[in-house]
Amino acid sequence: MQKITFYILVGIICFGPLANGQEQQIKEAKPIEFSAVYLDLWGKLDSITKLDPNLAIATMDKNIPLMSNPYERFNMYLWCYPAAFDKLKAYDKLLDMLIQAQREGFYFMLRRGESAWPDWIPELEKLNGFEAFIAENDTLKARDQENATAEYFIKLPEQYDPDKKYPLLLVLHGGIGSHYQSSQSWTSEHLDKEFIMAFLQGDMVQGKFQRSFNRESMDNILAIYEQVIEDYAVDTSSIFAGGPSAGGMRSIIMGYDDRFQLTGLLLAFPVVPRNIGDEQIDIISNKKLRVVLMTGETDFGLVQQKKFMVNMDEKEIPNRFLIFPEKGHQYPEDFSHHIDTSIDFLLNIEKEEEN
Repeated sequence: MQKITFYILVGIICFGPLANGQEQQIKEAKPIEFSAVYLDLWGKLDSITKLDPNLAIATMDKNIPLMSNPYERFNMYLWCYPAAFDKLKAYDKLLDMLIQAQREGFYFMLRRGESAWPDWIPELEKLNGFEAFIAENDTLKARDQENATAEYFIKLPEQYDPDKKYPLLLVLHGGIGSHYQSSQSWTSEHLDKEFIMAFLQGDMVQGKFQRSFNRESMDNILAIYEQVIEDYAVDTSSIFAGGPSAGGMRSIIMGYDDRFQLTGLLLAFPVVPRNIGDEQIDIISNKKLRVVLMTGETDFGLVQQKKFMVNMDEKEIPNRFLIFPEKGHQYPEDFSHHIDTSIDFLLNIEKEEEN
């Protein structure tokens, strides 16, 4: 398995200007390496759970004490344990596990009502202790929101030399996500060796390691964009933005926002902005962006994605459109490979235009 480096937050605060003249706080993060135990479990727990959920629980019980990184434990509590308990219909044990996680300081994005999420929430609502758990969950969330800021971290290329210049890829997470989550998916040979990577995270707290961007987020994103260029050896003629879902949507907006001088877009199943029209497409064309869009054949936004890429063709904007069979609003298998082939496409065009 390819080595992946993740990051934890530290109190490094930078400041960038907002359009209204106010100062915007943004926070950088320092790196930490994920444990081999976590990476190994993350790659196989889904298969184990499908075959034998009791074995999956026993495996997690044995290994979670070895995980000192809070984000690793958070993922076990939010995704892995619940999947096994849900398969067993052991909802009392699922609630007990969440309460234990809460004692460690974790809280989660949970939704009740007709659009309950995760889908086991209605089962937990029947149990004694759930209301108290939810009340504390909301308290912890509100506490962290008070001091929340937009955040980012940098992953430098192997053999980074500050006297050289490197292409930059800014990655924005989806509707609910984190820079940690993005960094686990957005890794490839090209990125690891050749790119400065900036992983961005919104300032709206949804869970301990779950964030969203708000309506004013473009100002935060701009402040980070400018700070990264100032602090690192960025080739300003080769800056790309990308991300999945709503992160792809914000990348498209960056493409037609004149404050961002981008070279191209690397989009994974993006939600196409509703207000995009001829004016925005013309800006993308005039800025000579290149566009890659990857999506699944059953993605709920496929119709709008196709329309967006037709617009790219009509304006002769260089583009690459990949539709993966039997996939929906999700990454394809071997996403790293498709990142690399897409980067080849983007960088090769860049070289052709220079000649």
